[in-house]
Amino acid sequence: MSGISNEYLSTYRDIHRPGGRIIRTLLFNDGGCFLSGVLIDLDHLIDFYLFSGEKFSRERFFSRCLEGRRERISLLFHSYERFGLLCVVAWCVDSAVVRGLLWGTGLHVAFDQIGSGRKYRLSPWFYFLVYRIAVGFRREKLVPSS
Repeated sequence: MSGISNEYLSTYRDIHRPGGRIIRTLLFNDGGCFLSGVLIDLDHLIDFYLFSGEKFSRERFFSRCLEGRRERISLLFHSYERFGLLCVVAWCVDSAVVRGLLWGTGLHVAFDQIGSGRKYRLSPWFYFLVYRIAVGFRREKLVPSS
């Protein structure tokens, strides 16, 4: 067995164990992608608690977000800087989970910029955290047409 590499054994096991690679892909790559793509929206809750001054209820939360009653918008997880940091981590660490997190974050932010950018006429710089910090998270700078 000394002439057989661990990589060969892993590949052999994946090929000969029904669903082995599929299960690992779903759990690690796709699981990380799903988690980061969904959990990234927790920053909307953080914004509600930081800036609304209201007691939380589902109705208040959604009306505040959808009706544009927010004076400040931080959305700390929605940023290209965070995506860049994940790129560096993915480059340094060969991990299916990190690759999944990278894909989930990247797709979420890209689709948000396309969809929300058109719908709400966001500043083209909106998804850069440095820009949001520079303008003090003020809505009138981030969403000029509001």
